[in-house]
Amino acid sequence: MKRKKIIKSLSVITAAIFILSAFTFAGLVQNENIFIIVGQKTPVFLNHSLIKSVKLVQDEEIISVDGNLSNEYDVDLSKTLTFSSNKEGKFKLTANILGGITVKEITVNVLPEVYLYAGGDLVGVKLNTQGVIAVGFEDLVSDTGISASPAKDANIKIGDIITHINDTPINTADEFRKITNDITSDELILTIDRNKETLKISVKPFLTTDGYKIGLWVREKVAGVGTLTFITEDGKYFASLGHAVIDATSGVQVPLLNGDLVGAKAISIVRGEKGYPGEIKAVFKDPNVSLGKINENSEYGLFGYYEGDIDLSNYTLYPIATQNEIEVGPATIITTLDDGKKEYDIYVEKVYKQNEPNTKSMMIRITDEELLAKTGGIIQGMSGSPIIQNGKIIGAVTHVLIDDPTLGYGIFVEWMIKNFYIRQN
Repeated sequence: MKRKKIIKSLSVITAAIFILSAFTFAGLVQNENIFIIVGQKTPVFLNHSLIKSVKLVQDEEIISVDGNLSNEYDVDLSKTLTFSSNKEGKFKLTANILGGITVKEITVNVLPEVYLYAGGDLVGVKLNTQGVIAVGFEDLVSDTGISASPAKDANIKIGDIITHINDTPINTADEFRKITNDITSDELILTIDRNKETLKISVKPFLTTDGYKIGLWVREKVAGVGTLTFITEDGKYFASLGHAVIDATSGVQVPLLNGDLVGAKAISIVRGEKGYPGEIKAVFKDPNVSLGKINENSEYGLFGYYEGDIDLSNYTLYPIATQNEIEVGPATIITTLDDGKKEYDIYVEKVYKQNEPNTKSMMIRITDEELLAKTGGIIQGMSGSPIIQNGKIIGAVTHVLIDDPTLGYGIFVEWMIKNFYIRQN
């Protein structure tokens, strides 16, 4: 009898060790980031693919679960929970089974209560690059008829960002041309940024009838139109687009030195069709009058600060919603076409639970008959249009599906806010 008890105990211990090993070594411990607003109750779904019942544990009594405040909570992960906290910051919880085996690590980010003025205005952006972007090669011809492109032969690639030539900083095409049009040596060392890696490449200039050249075209400025997403409650800062500005020729994210936000006016609309994205044809109202300075071109939009005063009476102030509050269902977007700024009906088709920032946070469908008749759906220039649901700003339009322009994606406003606060602070 005693031997059977020992065997049974050993079996339990062995099973526990096996489970612990499985979670530890098979990578089954899941990590999750949760964003909530201080002082507000937020619905949270912590579903685990394998485990249902767990004990949530925190070192301090900071995060309240379903209205109770404790160090430990017995919860069912298949059900929606309610998190709240009266303290801002970043806090850790673990979901444990069998008395202490961790199956999920949860980071709860308690954000300050944030209100934003929803934009929707059509704006122009003028960006000056940090360095110059390689956008093309030129085949040079010598007086003997031999052709070559030294830059291409040296393995310079379209999209490379040239920051220095022979240790001299380069930020404009004029600076680039001044050096490359007055070459006095048989070698130039170009410092380039390529895929977030810094390289030094030797280029051998080619003798032409006009002197030594390297056969490379570069760009220093990028301009376009988009939509203003939000203005901060104090009227000092703005965000727009919801995604990075990409150089059309090279496909690289434009390295920003500085930039200006200017007014823009839509002059015509090109409807989107299957296989062809439409666009807002627009002009800058006055390219020499800056509404604000752009200080970041990030994956999650353009950010900057306003110059001078802004009349906020033309904007509506909304609280932000975290992703846990966003629902599949009706919503609206605010955008500007050639007949002015209006609010249009959409439907949130899917909400993607995300632990890391992503510009495709939710799938949206245009349902407004007026907007569909005019644009066919989402078109170029609408990126950044704020998305409103249940009286809160939940995100911004970022992409359109080429095969179905009525469908597109939006980014969570929490990702834009997170990026904004990190940048400003």
